[in-house]
Amino acid sequence: MECERGAATGDVVPTGSAVLDGRGVYLRVDQAACSILGIGAASALGSASSARIPDGPDEVWWLEQRPELTPAPLVCRLVRGETPDRWVLRTTPAVSSTTRRATVRDYTDRVLDEAVTNPDRDSIVRLLTDEFSRICGLSGCLIVLIDEETSAPTFAGGIRLRRRELAAMEECRRRGAPMVILQAFAERRVVVKREWARHVRRDPRLAPLRPLLALDPNLHWSYVAVPLETGSRRIGVVTGMVEDPEAITPEAVSLWWELAQQTAFALRYAEATRWARAADSDRERQRLNEDLHDSVGQDVFALKMLAARTEAVALRGGDPDVADHVRELRTLADKASASLHALIGERRQVGQSMRLSQQLAGLAREVEARSGVEVRADVGEEWDHLDGECRDTVVRIVQEALRNIEKHACARTATLRVVEDPSAPGTLLIEVADDGVSFDPGAVGSAGFGLTSIRERATEHGGSVEIRATPGTTLRVRLYPTFESEWDAAVRT
Repeated sequence: MECERGAATGDVVPTGSAVLDGRGVYLRVDQAACSILGIGAASALGSASSARIPDGPDEVWWLEQRPELTPAPLVCRLVRGETPDRWVLRTTPAVSSTTRRATVRDYTDRVLDEAVTNPDRDSIVRLLTDEFSRICGLSGCLIVLIDEETSAPTFAGGIRLRRRELAAMEECRRRGAPMVILQAFAERRVVVKREWARHVRRDPRLAPLRPLLALDPNLHWSYVAVPLETGSRRIGVVTGMVEDPEAITPEAVSLWWELAQQTAFALRYAEATRWARAADSDRERQRLNEDLHDSVGQDVFALKMLAARTEAVALRGGDPDVADHVRELRTLADKASASLHALIGERRQVGQSMRLSQQLAGLAREVEARSGVEVRADVGEEWDHLDGECRDTVVRIVQEALRNIEKHACARTATLRVVEDPSAPGTLLIEVADDGVSFDPGAVGSAGFGLTSIRERATEHGGSVEIRATPGTTLRVRLYPTFESEWDAAVRT
């Protein structure tokens, strides 16, 4: 009988051992395994075990619930035997303790608190991997989210790796490389690949990973991948490196497994929080739109009606001067009403659920419909990856510029371009031009509220504003763009 000693409790835990063939049939089984698994030695020989033979690395671990035998799960380990067609199955009851339960509880409380309070999703992932690494003794922890339908990686975040690693993973996957990450995800088991660096150096199908991982050929660390699941849904894996092969024990694997489930829950919780906040934001926008329509809109309408009646009274009383003044007041009320409806329409275009290119194209169409000014929009989809604050800044600047054209330019056509500034690579250039009436920018100065707003928004992003007013008018706003997080990109796509 083999035994393991629980590091947390000091208890001696029995470990059963059995030998299986390539189909998972028992060839040999010891008494400890019979006792732990609740089987008889004579009847077990030649029968099929519950273990699935892996298709990939030579070592897999999993937890198996056998409530009829023990309330604690069984930690199962399957490793290749002395010959390629032989496998060794070792089974150990999981060890729990007050310290272990407190560790899991503290981890869960901390990461859930972070998921609620911190809007930066990449920070949540970094916290998860930092804590996972610290508690579990893993180096270089990484979380990889994987599409359950296509098995394609959609996100990589953690201590070291970022979006460019996804391309390398996909290339290895395309080459048919045996990838530990994908095996753990597909089999829903902890997969261990010992001598990982040597494995990557030797397999040409894994060549895309070599420059990214900067592996030392003399490094003998093991690579571990633990599946992330919530309920019946697979969402990805958490991975890391283990320096000491003796540290991969049933107790350690059991802790990895339990923390991985809490990690998956925290990721889903963060996602739900994100969408809830987006929904609240959308509801707030809708509420403000309703308030504008119901209160301010009604007041403007009442003003128009009062002006019309006053104009009629003045004309009947033979006072044309008063009638002229009231007519001007009614005209201003009509403009205020049109501007209010335009503002409500524009507010509907600003939302986290819409891409920037869609938002700006929608604004251009609305201006065309209201004013008859033909607006040609050129917005590349690469700017859809701006973060929320920078994107809203771009939208507000474009709104203000188009509103000025609609109100003052008497233009027939206008163009909108959102491109990279050719004179300053990496800088975002917003250019809005029209063929309407020119004006003197120096005469307007800071008195024009619209231009003041545009300048303030540009300054907040380290940018500048340039106006050329002959012929027509061209507004150029330069910004230093900030892009969305890896998490938001993965979730949005």
